[in-house]
Amino acid sequence: MVAEHLILFCDGSVRGNPGPAGIGVVVADENGMPLKRFGEQLPPCTNNEAEYHALVRGLRECLRMGASHVEVYMDSDLVRLQVLGDYQVNAPHLQALCEQARQLLQRFSAWRLERIESERNLAHTYANIASTQNRQRPHAVRRGVHIDTQHDITKGGSETMKLVVTAQAQNLPEDVYAVKLLSVEEQEGAYGKQFTWKLEVADGEYEGTPLKAWTNASTAVNSKTVKWASAFAGRPYRAGEEIDLQALVGRRARAVVSQKLAQNGNTYARVTDILPSKKERVPDDYDPFEEED
Repeated sequence: MVAEHLILFCDGSVRGNPGPAGIGVVVADENGMPLKRFGEQLPPCTNNEAEYHALVRGLRECLRMGASHVEVYMDSDLVRLQVLGDYQVNAPHLQALCEQARQLLQRFSAWRLERIESERNLAHTYANIASTQNRQRPHAVRRGVHIDTQHDITKGGSETMKLVVTAQAQNLPEDVYAVKLLSVEEQEGAYGKQFTWKLEVADGEYEGTPLKAWTNASTAVNSKTVKWASAFAGRPYRAGEEIDLQALVGRRARAVVSQKLAQNGNTYARVTDILPSKKERVPDDYDPFEEED
């Protein structure tokens, strides 16, 4: 797609400093509607290196999407001020990354580079998950993560279909919410058997807001159904183990919620993933970015 004015959120995350790292990038249109999001793992590096890599990766993506005007938001004020020339860059490897970022910015006809609090940075979750997975499985061959917010489910045929959430009376802003599982029901869908997950925001400003999402009925270890059940259970399920979905009702997890603008003009809240609650350890083989077979 081609968009002249884009908004870029970028963030880097490191487990240790230096340590296993990851970046998160969210590209939105000028109205703030997310167009593309992904997380990627990096080789071990410092937190400043990760922030620079996130900025460079995000700027390249905006250029690839045809932007001539970009607004950039990141929570590293050090990197921001170094790129703007207000702070000196002493480390040679950071000098190279800083110059790379400056050269990319000059390819835009207009640009802004602003600081944003980490809790408001839409890329923060993706960077954290990528670095966490990197620490847990440092030798695994990984793919970048892409959540396609432009997918049209009426065309069918992709795993994105089962993650679409019905429109709600109260539209949830894009964020990660603590949710409670109300029920899981098996039913026939357009593409075979599937599970309907009924959720409810468990606390905060939007407490009580209902959500509904779908997964296919696959019980493969890497399927969404098993991953989501593991998130509510707070532990991974292993091959050969039975899962009692009804026993998970009332349990809590975290739902990653995005928004989708349908062709009819309605805005839909969409659950793109279910993650374990913060208080519970992320299972070693839990990968919310991995696609189903």
